[in-house]
Amino acid sequence: MGAPDGTVSGKSKAGYVGVTYGAQSGVDTARHATLSQASAGVPGTPEAGDHFGSAVVRGDVDGDGYTDLIVAANYEAIGDAKRAGSVTVVFGSKDGLSSDAIAFHAPKATAYAMFGDTMAVGDYNHDGRDDIAISDGTEVQIVSGAANLRETATPKMSSVTPPGGGAGIEHLSSGDINGDGFADLVTVAYQDDPADEGTLGVLPGSSGG
Repeated sequence: MGAPDGTVSGKSKAGYVGVTYGAQSGVDTARHATLSQASAGVPGTPEAGDHFGSAVVRGDVDGDGYTDLIVAANYEAIGDAKRAGSVTVVFGSKDGLSSDAIAFHAPKATAYAMFGDTMAVGDYNHDGRDDIAISDGTEVQIVSGAANLRETATPKMSSVTPPGGGAGIEHLSSGDINGDGFADLVTVAYQDDPADEGTLGVLPGSSGG
């Protein structure tokens, strides 16, 4: 669970994520971890107002059979670009979340784009590894899952502009809507059209992503 308004290392609203592990008998409340940019192996430094944990999704992005945690800090500044946003992937292991993590931002960091404001995970190309869909202002960036993702400091991204995306992307979700075995991406632009009635978009998955 994300706590983007949480204080970390004395920095107000730096943000963190709380993780409670499961067990065969259910939730193991005695096994709890807190993850932030002050945690070992997590890139970056806690800064006031970063909002680490503003969005949290999970999936097996490197295909090793362990669930990985994907965390956004949608207000993080990138250089002089305020609230450009960043995303961190913390890789899972047999012992839970590991100290292996990567952090990245949009190919072009733009002020107030709030990269990662909403995210979704799905196997859009049906290769057995989950891919990450990340909002980036009026576009969506897709990071394809890969076995070597944890060794990739700056993952390659492909961008798509969904229907109504010019008004900004407020929500992303994944599911195999047409039953072809490929995850599809559902996008919502609440403020699209003159009456702000919004636009729902569906981007089908395929072997090409």
